[in-house]
Order: sequence, then C-alpha cells, then structure tokens
Amino acid sequence: MDSLHHVWIEISFSNLAHNLEQIKQHTPGKKILGIVKKNAYGHGLVEVGKRLAKLDVDYLGVIYPFEGIQLRDAGVEKPILVLGATLPTDIRGCLDKGLEFSLLSMDHLSAVEKASVASGNKGRVHIKIDTGMNRIGVPWNRSEALIKAALASKHVEIIGLFSHLASADTPNVGFSKVQVDRLQSAVNYFESAGGKKPLIHLAASGGILHYPETHFDMVRPGHLLYGVYPDHEAERSLDLRPVLSLHARVAFTKKIDKGATVGYGQSWTATKSTHISTVPIGYGDGYPRGLRNQCQVMARGQLFPVVGSVCMDQIMVDTGEIQLEPGEEVVLVGRHGKHSIKVEELAKVLNTVPDDLLSGFHIDIPRNFS
Repeated sequence: MDSLHHVWIEISFSNLAHNLEQIKQHTPGKKILGIVKKNAYGHGLVEVGKRLAKLDVDYLGVIYPFEGIQLRDAGVEKPILVLGATLPTDIRGCLDKGLEFSLLSMDHLSAVEKASVASGNKGRVHIKIDTGMNRIGVPWNRSEALIKAALASKHVEIIGLFSHLASADTPNVGFSKVQVDRLQSAVNYFESAGGKKPLIHLAASGGILHYPETHFDMVRPGHLLYGVYPDHEAERSLDLRPVLSLHARVAFTKKIDKGATVGYGQSWTATKSTHISTVPIGYGDGYPRGLRNQCQVMARGQLFPVVGSVCMDQIMVDTGEIQLEPGEEVVLVGRHGKHSIKVEELAKVLNTVPDDLLSGFHIDIPRNFS
C-alpha cells in the first residue's frame, strides 16, 4: 500500500474466481457475460476485466463506450458489449474498437448505418427489446419493424436479442414471467423473418438466482461475481465470497469526558469517559453520510461503533477503554478475526442496494489486487 494513502481497498481475485465457478455450476451450459460497468462495481475496471478474461468468461459487459475502449486499450480481446445507449457520436468509436453495442430504435439503426459506411466496419449489435423496464430499447410490441429493418441492413450484424428484468432481485415476482414471454415473442418473430438465431440473454444476478427460465443462451452476472447478493430478500443459494474489503488507518485518538458530544450537529453524546479514534474516510470517499450512529468498524479483533456524523473525509469511532494508536488498521467492510461487516448489511441500514455503496467507493482510493 502507498504510505501516503491512509484508506485502501483490497480485491481478492481468488474470491472472484470462486464466485464465477459458483455461477457456472448454477447455470450449466450457459455463456457468461461478466458485468464490469462503473469501474467493475467499484472493484477496478481494467484489472477485473483482464482477470475475468483470463478466467475465460465469454463476454464483458459495460455501460458506456469509453469503458469498453479502456478495456480494448488494455489488451482485452474478449467480446465486449456496451449495454447502455450509444449516441450517434459514440458509434464510430465502437466500430473502430470492435465493440458490440445495443441497437435501440429505427433512428439508432440509421445512425449505425451512417457510421458503418464511414468506417468500413459493420455494426455488431444486440437488439435491445424493452419488455417492461421502460428505460431504453424498442418496445416489445413494436419491435418487428426494427428487427425486419436490421435483418435487411447491409451495415449491421445482429449478434443478439436481449432485455432486462425489472423485478428479478426478489423471488416470486410474476412480472418476470411476463417479460420472458414478451422477449420470446420478439425472438419468435426474428426467427420467422428468416434471421439466423441470435444470442438471447435476459438474466442478470437476480434472474440467475430466482428465474431459471430467464437464463436463455447467456447470463449477465454483476453482483454475484463480486460476492454480493443483489437484495436482502434474495435467495442465498450460492456460496459467495466477497471480493472487496475496505481498510483505513487511525489518524488520531483522544479521550473525552462523559457528556461530551461528537461531530457535526452534536448527534452523539458520551455516556461515560471514553476514547475516540478519528479515521480519515468519509462520504467524499463513498462511505455514506447516512451511516452515522448506525454502523461499526473492526480493529484489534473487536467491533467498535462509528459515532457522530460521517464527515466528508473523517469518521469518529468509540473504542471505549481501548486506545487505538495512530497508524493502526481498521476494517470498514470485510472480515477481521471472527467478525465481518458485509456491504449488504450497510445497504440494508441505508435502505438501498449493495451496488449503490460498491460503485460509490471513490476511484482515487488505491485498489490492491491479489
């Protein structure tokens, strides 16, 4: 670890490989598209992308073209799918770097054809069918015209048809079956129109866990790769190991008297004389302000509560009779001795999803890969 950084993240490639194997066993015979968007959920885009390529995933999935270009420039040769919306100005870069991307509408097809003519490369596309998420893509019940036009185009090669589940992170949601049927109707039309069967994919982590009928030809794990369940209601059916742990070093310690308050707004009052350690991490680093007085850290084999408000760049920890020394390590997410703090637990406190926290850990925090 760089001695000038007092906060760092550890990334376990062995846990990443373990989780990938768990997913493969759960979805036998299916291709795997590993999601590495948003800095690989905070784990490190290039490093994790390169490792997943070595672990022989079939595809990598990003949300923005620049993420795919970064992977290409780092030497990743695996197929890369840009899942998000590409603007007309993005398409040439995708073509030049051999990125596959989502085809969304008739206007989008026209833009792809124009860029293809200029570059001399066909657009390798996956037609995005909106089956009810209402985010991006052609509506399932108006998809026939786009499918027909794309099949007739000399400038695109249709690699896949896909959609995204709106309510898959919890089991037994009937709308997921509706979305399966809607996607299947588009696939049926594609095949009836004479198209060579494309790669069909629908299931992200929630679909992998709860809805085997959504697995089709390929699955798109994100959370599960990183050892995290997508929702506190999700079935714990895989043996997952967290890939990321968050660490920091104590910056300062002092003893305060009974009745003293800590932090902005005086939101915590000492009920007895105690030691307070200041740790140089805060919401500016992605450690959320909403965790004030509701979470713990680990040090010396024990759990200690975070007290007072979470500042932009510091938190305060009540260590009781124990005086932590400046430079001592504390663990904010991960395992320490017999204790552990999971990102899912913090997300539940905040009434959010785990990737809200993971993707929020600042890109400037050093990542150590092992």
